This record gives sequence, structure tokens and C-alpha cells, in this order.
Amino acid sequence: MKKEIVVFGLLILVLSACSDKKKTGASGAGEQNAAVIASKHSEAFNKSVENFMNAYYVMIEGFVNWDTAVVKKESASFKTALDSFKIDELKKDTLTYVEAERVWNAVKAETDAIAEDNNLDEQRGSLNVLSQSLFDLLNKVHYDHSKIYYQECPMAFNDENPGNWLSAASDIRNPYLGTTHPKYKSGMLKCGSTKDSVNSK
Repeated sequence: MKKEIVVFGLLILVLSACSDKKKTGASGAGEQNAAVIASKHSEAFNKSVENFMNAYYVMIEGFVNWDTAVVKKESASFKTALDSFKIDELKKDTLTYVEAERVWNAVKAETDAIAEDNNLDEQRGSLNVLSQSLFDLLNKVHYDHSKIYYQECPMAFNDENPGNWLSAASDIRNPYLGTTHPKYKSGMLKCGSTKDSVNSK
């Protein structure tokens, strides 16, 4: 009987210790999740990214609505904001700076192509290349101020080739098929999915 009491007492101690451990672990995880992680970049750097991304999003809406006037106007605004990107902040890391500058110039080249063209199909081709390069740029600089979604339409070109774009929201607003497609009208506006995202936190 004495032996049974000792065993029972030991069992209670073990269960109590496990319970305390779980509580401590859960509390620690909660505190870690609640912690605010500051951006690695300066406020000026993050603001410059925010400025060109906002111009990009307005340009994307021009594509969504098949509005060539908005696409032309906002591609110019996007280019102006891109030119003000605080990329010099990256010079302390030579490799990152060189790679980021190369991709930054590629984005600007595709923006020029959109601004100079008057054909939406051709502009959408440039948009696809631009968006892939812009996603690459944001990853290379480890942008961490806000989440940006990398989305894809599987039938952007000729109903069989994919096209990509970036969005501030997870909801799909397809800039390749949009609201007034000759064949689908607005029926394919939500066609696509989020493939990845940018947020280095």
C-alpha cells in the first residue's frame, strides 16, 4: 500500500511539471509573437518604396479597367517615384546594392516600354516582365515594412500562358483579364491566386 502511495505521488508530480512546462512554453510563444520587429531600413527608404508601390497599384487598376489613359498616366507617375527610390542606403552592402541597382534599372526599362506603347496587349506583356523584376527587387533589398502579395493569372496570355502582378491585398483583381475583356467581360476578374509574398520580417 505504501508503495502504491509513493508511485501515485510521483505520478502527480510528473503531471504537474508537464503542465507547468506547457504553460511556460505557451506564454513564451505568445510574448514572442506579440513582439514588434522594427524595419531594417530607414523611414525615408521605406517611404520611397511605399511611394512607387502606390503608383504601381494605381497603374494596375488602369489595366484592370482596360483604361489606357490611366495606364499611360500612372506608368509615368510610377517611373517618377522609382527614380526617387533611396537605393543609396544599400551602398553599405556592395553586393546587395549592385544586384538591386541592376534589377531597379530593369524595372525602369519596362516602365518606359509601357509608357511608350499604346497597345494594351503589348503593355500587358511589359507589365508581366516589370512585375517579376519588381518582385525580385523587393526581395533583394529585403523590404520589410508591409506585406506585398505576388499573384498570378494562369491564362493571362492567349488563355494559356501565365502573367504576374503585385498587390497590397490578398484579394484577386486580375489586370490581364480585367473588367471588360472582349470574350469574358468581367467574368474572369477574380481569376488567379497568390503565389508568394514579400515581407522579410
